[in-house]
Amino acid sequence: MRNVLFAAFAFATLWLCLNLHSRTGYFTYKSEIFGDKAGYYIYLPATFVFKFEANQVSDTLSDAVGNGFLIQNGKIFTKYPIGVAVMQAPFFLVTHFVIAPALGYPSNGFSPPYFKMVDVAAWFYMLLGLWIMSKVLAVYFKPKLVWIALGCFLLGTNLWYYYAVESGMSHIYSFFLVAALLKITQRIHQNDKVDGWLAFGLGAVAGMLLLTRFTNALLLPIVLLWEVRSLAELKHRFKLFLNPKAIARILPVPVLLAAVQMAYYDYLTGTPFLYAYEKESFDFLHPNLLQVWFSPHNGLFVFAPIMVFALVGLGRMAVKKLPGAWVGIGLFFISSIVFASWWQWYFGCAYGARSFVEYYPVYIVGFAYFLQWLASKALLWRVAGGSLIVLLVALTFKNGYVYKLCYAGQGDWDWNWFLDLVGSV
Repeated sequence: MRNVLFAAFAFATLWLCLNLHSRTGYFTYKSEIFGDKAGYYIYLPATFVFKFEANQVSDTLSDAVGNGFLIQNGKIFTKYPIGVAVMQAPFFLVTHFVIAPALGYPSNGFSPPYFKMVDVAAWFYMLLGLWIMSKVLAVYFKPKLVWIALGCFLLGTNLWYYYAVESGMSHIYSFFLVAALLKITQRIHQNDKVDGWLAFGLGAVAGMLLLTRFTNALLLPIVLLWEVRSLAELKHRFKLFLNPKAIARILPVPVLLAAVQMAYYDYLTGTPFLYAYEKESFDFLHPNLLQVWFSPHNGLFVFAPIMVFALVGLGRMAVKKLPGAWVGIGLFFISSIVFASWWQWYFGCAYGARSFVEYYPVYIVGFAYFLQWLASKALLWRVAGGSLIVLLVALTFKNGYVYKLCYAGQGDWDWNWFLDLVGSV
């Protein structure tokens, strides 16, 4: 029965993604390869179609995909790192060499099958990320609670939006990688050694995290800090991971990935080092924390209100001195300051605070603990709390379904705009 339910869930989530994009067309701002999404994706056609020869690229292609990449100085330029393209590569290769020719479409990287390929890739990593998180949570919680927590976070935050609507963005890929990082960390701590496939997997996941989104570096301390209960355990973790043998087993994949990224930068500029984001930077002296958390312009708690329960859960875990609590709490405040200090704290056209999506695996643990605590209360509290969560999940999903890709309010605190969104159907 469990396998049947999972198959039905997989089919329904794939249908949602493909159905939503059946109405967006191609080469439109709503399509799968446009703007930032094209910037992440371009490595694949650049490698397998254009051979990194800019003169092979149509003069109109960059404009057609929202200038997510550019032709500059005779080079194919994108400021985005390679991680998303690497993870999309298996799906691209099947599309390029099998599906597009079989269906009679040009194998040019931008015919209709390639757009659908982006949907399938995002759906796959979403599904795999949730499955891995179910294994992470199963160590601490009962199966029924695990799947309730995962379902609430999928539909009650912008997590679903970043696999089904903005499927070409990096966030769902990072979500999967963080889930994998948590599971590998659990296994290494259980085995109390870093060797074999666990060492290889840790290196691959860590390297991919960094080269999918550079700010994912904030998540790497999870490896050392997750489930630490004492200073003695922390010292043991440092010895476990930071000894020459462990480092030698972990580093090859990250070094290889970094070499590929640097080779691309060398192709662009003649040097393997480049800050591709040019004038975009952080201002840590003036973080916009209130906006990041509470603004109707992509504020975290406005578009993912169940995050409140996740943080309450982490707080209760900290009071009970349960492992993992302070990692989640610390990550929340550190990442909030980093995101609030970015020159564009609202991260452009987004549904909610998209920069937090990759952190959801950690917050799901706190949310599951909150549900467990709620389940221990009197019936009235369980009914009231459960009803509120269901209402917030339904409202958040509905808002995302009718959202028009960009905030359209006046200034950062236009609550009338948000109320119109809530009332729309």
